[in-house]
Amino acid sequence: MSSVEHTLISTTEDTLKDMARQQQFVPVQSEMSRMLQPEGVIVRETTSDRDDDQSSGERNIVRPAFIITYLGTQFPTALGQNCDDDGIHRLVIQLVDDVPPANSTRFATYHQWIRLVRRELNSNPYAANLDVSIADIWQVHVATISKASTKDYVVHNQMKAGLELHAYARESRT
Repeated sequence: MSSVEHTLISTTEDTLKDMARQQQFVPVQSEMSRMLQPEGVIVRETTSDRDDDQSSGERNIVRPAFIITYLGTQFPTALGQNCDDDGIHRLVIQLVDDVPPANSTRFATYHQWIRLVRRELNSNPYAANLDVSIADIWQVHVATISKASTKDYVVHNQMKAGLELHAYARESRT
């Protein structure tokens, strides 16, 4: 049996790697950029990992890359808590590249990739990968983020664009 958290992280990672294998992350015609490879999709274990820390494994990742971080779960009482608990599970997905901001001419490419990921994840690929006796992910909302809106987690210093995913799940208490 798989938890909601594990399902969110593994399905997001698998989805992005599949998209990379299908060569969906290619540069926009007029832009000089590298294709995003499947090995450029990684999961950050905690929100406190530093991208300049040798132990985090982010120093040597292939760029461009997507870094997926699980931010935790909120259980607002307004959503309901009875036989089941309704919770909001949060992930952040950062698109990072090693191009200095002053030299970045890849704006259209980065935002095309973010649009593709947002569209794919908003289709809720999670529901099919989770046993309904554990939980039901009944809604997914994915929004774009900027560095200015990222106070809740560690932003990679080479972040070019990002997404925050909210998965609304009804979880059984038994």
